[in-house]
Amino acid sequence: SSKQFSWRQCFDIVLLWEFASALTPSVVGGSAVAIYFLNREGMNLGKSTAIVMVTAMMDEIFYVSMVPLIMIFVGVHGLFPENWEQTLFGMTLTAEGLFWVGYLFTFTLLMILVYAVLINPRAFRYVLIKLFSLPFLRKWRYRIVAWGNDLMITSRELKEQHSGYWFKGLAATFASWSARFLLLNCLLMMVVPGIDNMVAYAKQIVMWMIMLISPTPGSSGVAEFAFYEFFGGSVVPVTVVGLLAILWRLMTYFPYLFAGVLILPSWLRRTS
Repeated sequence: SSKQFSWRQCFDIVLLWEFASALTPSVVGGSAVAIYFLNREGMNLGKSTAIVMVTAMMDEIFYVSMVPLIMIFVGVHGLFPENWEQTLFGMTLTAEGLFWVGYLFTFTLLMILVYAVLINPRAFRYVLIKLFSLPFLRKWRYRIVAWGNDLMITSRELKEQHSGYWFKGLAATFASWSARFLLLNCLLMMVVPGIDNMVAYAKQIVMWMIMLISPTPGSSGVAEFAFYEFFGGSVVPVTVVGLLAILWRLMTYFPYLFAGVLILPSWLRRTS
């Protein structure tokens, strides 16, 4: 944000963003709500959108780059549950099939974000203006024009940033996601002291890729089921896998719900 926000404002926005992500389907995410949070804090709509898109782009870079690395250093043997099948768009897919659907979705989204924000924001603006020229959307057309102009200005500013700006952003993204995954590694080590941490980390990457296309809020239900299928029996004794899944969700999902409930009322008053 070019230091437009204080650390306190950034802290509130990030927690509220996570709160929104926990309440929306994973396939949608909390990005649209995050744009609202930034805009309500005083950032113009175009810049808010660009910041959220760049943040999402860095998240997708993490996933897209980590998958080839785990394939090289861990391999695919034993990463996928053997007898797990799910129906998606009328097709019955194995866990490996769902994973590659999620990876393709993530890679496609990354390409769209890079093109829209860094390569040709003018074309992205043009498509949106044409879309909002439709009769039932026309009343918002002038707002979209202004939003598109702000987006193009922010895109120009981002392209002029030095390499250190992007390196620090990517480093923070990789550190943040790795810490989230390594938390489960720590929980697994309590139950299975001799666990192969590389395999456990790789399984989480695969599992998370499947959770990204979940239609449920915060992957509720899907996450717990996936945890059982990926770790139950093969890594963790079946007798404790349920308890471990609950602990995992208590530490990585529910804190954002509680934090959001506590922060949202005061944040709304402060930004009114």
